[in-house]
Amino acid sequence: MQNIVYNYSPLASVAVKTNPTKTAYTVGETFSSAGLKLLATYENGTTKEITSGFTCSPSGKLNTVGQQTITVTYQGKTTSFSVTVNPKTMSSITIKTLPTKKTYTVGEKFDPTGMTIKVNYTDGTSKVISSGYTYTPTGAMNTAGQQTIAVSYKENGVTKGTGFKVTVNPKTMSSITIKTLPTKKTYTVGEKFAPAGMTVKVNYTDGTNKVISSGYTYTPTGAMNTAGQQTIAVSYKENGVTKGTGFKVTVNAKTLSSITIKKLPTKMTYTVGEKFAPAGMTVKVNYTDGTSKVISSGYTYTPTGAMNTAGQQTIAVSYKENGVTKGTGFKVTVNAKTLSSITIKKLPTKMTYSVGEKFVPTGMIVKLNYADGTNSELTSGYTYTPTGVFTVAGSQAVNVSYQGKNTGFRVTVNSKSVKSIRVSQNPTRTYYTVGDTLDTAGMKLKVTYSDDSTAEIASGFVCTPTQMTAYGVQWITVKYGGTATAFPVHVKKVKSILVSQKPTKQTYVVGETLNTSGLKVNVTYEDNTSCVISKGFVCTPTSLTAEGIQWITVKHGGTATAFPVKVTPSSKTVSAIAIQKKPTKQSYKVGESFNSSGMTVKVTYTDNTTVSLTGGFTCTPTGKFTAKGQQKIVVSYRGKSTGFYVTVA
Repeated sequence: MQNIVYNYSPLASVAVKTNPTKTAYTVGETFSSAGLKLLATYENGTTKEITSGFTCSPSGKLNTVGQQTITVTYQGKTTSFSVTVNPKTMSSITIKTLPTKKTYTVGEKFDPTGMTIKVNYTDGTSKVISSGYTYTPTGAMNTAGQQTIAVSYKENGVTKGTGFKVTVNPKTMSSITIKTLPTKKTYTVGEKFAPAGMTVKVNYTDGTNKVISSGYTYTPTGAMNTAGQQTIAVSYKENGVTKGTGFKVTVNAKTLSSITIKKLPTKMTYTVGEKFAPAGMTVKVNYTDGTSKVISSGYTYTPTGAMNTAGQQTIAVSYKENGVTKGTGFKVTVNAKTLSSITIKKLPTKMTYSVGEKFVPTGMIVKLNYADGTNSELTSGYTYTPTGVFTVAGSQAVNVSYQGKNTGFRVTVNSKSVKSIRVSQNPTRTYYTVGDTLDTAGMKLKVTYSDDSTAEIASGFVCTPTQMTAYGVQWITVKYGGTATAFPVHVKKVKSILVSQKPTKQTYVVGETLNTSGLKVNVTYEDNTSCVISKGFVCTPTSLTAEGIQWITVKHGGTATAFPVKVTPSSKTVSAIAIQKKPTKQSYKVGESFNSSGMTVKVTYTDNTTVSLTGGFTCTPTGKFTAKGQQKIVVSYRGKSTGFYVTVA
C-alpha cells in the first residue's frame, strides 16, 4: 500500500480576481456570473484561482436602478463587487383601451375613466398603466366636432405622447333669462338704453347654463322717445338657435326748463288792426338735461286778435309739455293807420239837456275812416267838448275829436236856472294848518233849479279861498250857477305828525326817485284833534343815492317825522366810478379822521347809464391821519376804485 501525503490548509479569505464579463444591465435583466474569477487565499499563504463553486446574490433579475452590489460566497467566505443597473428607455406609448365615454356635449370636460395606456420600451418590453399619464384638454370642450385628446406619459426624463379623437356635439339652447339687470334702469325721454352691468343666463337642454355679459343683442337701440314703462327685448343666437327674453325700464318725460325764440317770424311789421302772423317762427325748447328741440308748431301766442295799439307790441309765446308751461316773447312793430276822417255812426242816447247839465256820451259810436279804405268803431277813447255843464239854452254844438280829426253834432239845451245850492256833503278833510291848500275831495253840492228839480254835483263849482292863511275857523265860499253857499274848515296849529301808513313802495334800487304813493300821515293838532292826510306834506330826500336803510323825513305844519326805505345795489355791472363832488371837509389836522360828508360818487354801468351815490361806497384810510402833507383817499365801490387828495396839517 502506497502512502499518500496531503498538504491541507484552511481557507482564510476570497477576493474578486476578475469581474464577470457583463457588469452593466438594464433594470429587469438577470445577473450573469460568467467570466467571474475569485482568488482564494489559505491560511498557509497559498492562493488558488476559483472559477466555480461559488454563489452570487442577488442571482436573479436586477430591479433596482443604480449601482447594485453583488455578494459572492465561497466556502463560507464572502467578497463583493458592483454592477450598474440602467433604467429602461421608453420608446413610445399607445392607447391600450379607449375611455368609456367617447361622446360629449360642448362645455363638458374629458373623462378618462376606463382608459389604459401601453408603455413600450427600447428593449422590446412594455407595460400597461391606468394612471400617471396626463392629457389635454383638461377644461371644457367648447368647440363642436371631432376633438383630439392628447395623452402624454413621462418616465426617467423621457416623455412620449399619443392621442385619439372624441366626438363633441353642440349644446342645444333652451332659453335665456336676465341674470343681472343693467346698472341704469331709469331714463329720460330721448336717452338710449345702456346695457352696462347686465348679464344674461343661457340655459341648455342638458340642464347646464352659462352667464354672458356680451354677445347678445337688444332693442330698442336708438333713443327711447315715449315716457312710461319701456320693454327692452334681449336676444341671443348660438349654433343656429335664437332665444329671447326681456324686462322693463322706466322712461321719464323730460322736464321743460325754458323756451327761446330760435327764428323770428317772417312778418315783423304790422299796421294797427292786423293780427299777428307766426309763419316762419321756430321755438327752441330747452330741457333740464341740457338737450333741446326746435318746434314750428304746438306753441300758443298772444295777442291772437287784432293789434289795435301802435308802437312796439309784445308777442307772448307759450309752450306746454308734460304739465310744465314755459314762456318767452319778442316785440313787433305796429304802425298806426293813417286816419283820414271821423264820423258819428250812432248818436248818444241822450240828446236833450237842461241848462246846468253835462253832456253824456253814453251810446255814442264814432266811426274811424282810414286812408286804406278800412274803418273801425270807437265807443271810448275820443274826446269831446263841452265837458262842463251847458250854460246856454238852445241848440248846442258838441264837438268830437280823435287823433287830430274832428266831427260833431248838436243837442238841445232847454232853459233852466239855478235857484239855490247847499253843501250836501262836506269835504273829507276839514282840518288844516296855515299854509295848507284846500282839498275839496269828497264834497258834494245839492243844486235846486228854477223848475224845482234838483241834482247833486261833485264838480263844476268854485271855492274861495283856497289857501289857509290864519288860525281859527275859516269859511269857504262855494259858487255855482250864480248862487253861493259856504262851509267852515278849522285851521289849527300842528302839535305832531306820525306816519300812519308807509308808501306802497318801500324797496328801491340806488338812484331811483322816492314814490310817496300810498303814504298817509296822521296829523295831531294842539287841541288834540287829528286827521289823516295823503298830501300837503314834504318828503326829503327824494333822490335815493345811498345804499342800505335810508330815512325819509316828512315835514308838515312845522313838525317832522320819518320812515325808512331800503335801497339796494343795482343789478347792473359797474364799469367805472369817479368823484363827482368832493366832501365838504378838505383839510385836516394830524389825529383827525376822514369825513366823507358831502361827497358824491358817480357810478357808470356797462350799459353807459350812470347814478350818483352819497353812500354805500368805502373810503380808506378809515383811521386817524398820522402824517402831514397830501393824503390820498381811495374810494371803492363794487370792485372799482378812484381817489383824490386831502391836506393834512
